[in-house]
Amino acid sequence: MMVKFEVYSDGSWWCGRGIGVDIFTQGKTLDALMKNIREAVQLHFEDDPEKRE
Repeated sequence: MMVKFEVYSDGSWWCGRGIGVDIFTQGKTLDALMKNIREAVQLHFEDDPEKRE
């Protein structure tokens, strides 16, 4: 499964908003944001076996 994100900086935080899915997360650094995106996607789909890889 592929989930696309819009990634942007609001000046203080890096933000990630899922496109077509109800997921939003943020991190102080881009690396932290990528880690948070992976975690948020796993949690979002953990109860849906058809959407897991």
